[in-house]
Amino acid sequence: MALKAVGDFVKKLGLKAPWQITGPASHVEYKEAYAKVGAPSALRKIAPASQPVKVAIPQSETENIYNIRYYDRKARMGTPQMPSHKPPTPESPYKTVIPDMEKPATLGRPFNFRKTVQLSDYENNGYTL
Repeated sequence: MALKAVGDFVKKLGLKAPWQITGPASHVEYKEAYAKVGAPSALRKIAPASQPVKVAIPQSETENIYNIRYYDRKARMGTPQMPSHKPPTPESPYKTVIPDMEKPATLGRPFNFRKTVQLSDYENNGYTL
């Protein structure tokens, strides 16, 4: 009689013998989905609605910020993009100091078999007829 009362009490608690547990709960690494309500780890440290009033805004130097402006394809291909905070490179002072010396003979430009066309200006949008 006493053993039956103990068995009924264990069933009310929801405890089962290991061989009676099936499914994913039988795996060694299975963790209970329900957190213990009294445990401090079950609660969030900061709730989404109670964030601090002061907002953290990232600050950076202007030369370390990426340029995220939108350029259409033709404008981007037309001119090289130079950083706005750097002055353009000056002419080399050696041209004025050193006179023109004999330059080695250079070959002419190689012959181009076809007209050079930018990718955005292909005839028939790149399709052949």
